[in-house]
Amino acid sequence: MKRYMKSLSALLLLGVFYCSFCCVAASVGPRAESTHELKQVEEVKTCDNTGHNEKVGRLSPERYLPTLSTQRTSSYQLSMDAAVQKMFDEKEVQPVVAQLAKVDAELTGFYQHYWKAYLYYYEAAFYQGVMQDKTKAEKIIDIALAELQEEVYENSDYYALLAMCTSFSIQYVNILRLGKVSADVIAYGQKALALNKANLRAYFVLASHNFHTPKMFGGMVKVEEYALKGLSCPDELESTPQAPSWGRDQLYQLLVHYYESEGRTKDLELLKKNNPHYVENHDS
Repeated sequence: MKRYMKSLSALLLLGVFYCSFCCVAASVGPRAESTHELKQVEEVKTCDNTGHNEKVGRLSPERYLPTLSTQRTSSYQLSMDAAVQKMFDEKEVQPVVAQLAKVDAELTGFYQHYWKAYLYYYEAAFYQGVMQDKTKAEKIIDIALAELQEEVYENSDYYALLAMCTSFSIQYVNILRLGKVSADVIAYGQKALALNKANLRAYFVLASHNFHTPKMFGGMVKVEEYALKGLSCPDELESTPQAPSWGRDQLYQLLVHYYESEGRTKDLELLKKNNPHYVENHDS
């Protein structure tokens, strides 16, 4: 998974990039973030290993940057990512098609819907970014969304994945619907956090959305807050083999990109210094 994660990071954020245009179209659709939500945050909370929140005062990356090398990856996550990696390595969709059949045979209920949508998301990214087939990519992301919407689960990871798939779909949306779909991304991410504030995947989607929103519309003011909160949280919300644990790689890379774009060299150096093993595997 490590070998292709760096090159794939742009694809993971591809749909969120189109949120920039949503702000221009805000007049035709509601905005989900209030003025209060766009204020610079004066304090953050970190998550301990049990998912509980701890108030730590003013935003202070020097004190609260995480150590990433101690994080775990669930067994089912590994098998999903192995199939995705093989698809990108071989430039052939068959590994993911086979994994989809395996999920259908092995799982039921929430995790069946979840992992199928997860695989479809990456298949859509593959067609969009590698095969340059936008028509196929749009069709596949619609399948991912339909998979998630077949049954609604009051589950934090459900809403985080729904937010990510919705963000990817923005690039195919009619301009008149951009504002509404952009607001949906934020609403799903906030719903995920309302259900469990220790969900790093929800923080990733919200941080990505804010990163790709123009500053004049409130962008870039919450990226660091969301990233630091997310990176301080555990990878998994449940101690089961099927539980998702993705998001840390993407969130780390987003924070690196944010510090680079803002010219915050010292914070970037500190982030990498605190995580030498992670840097070796991702920045080389």
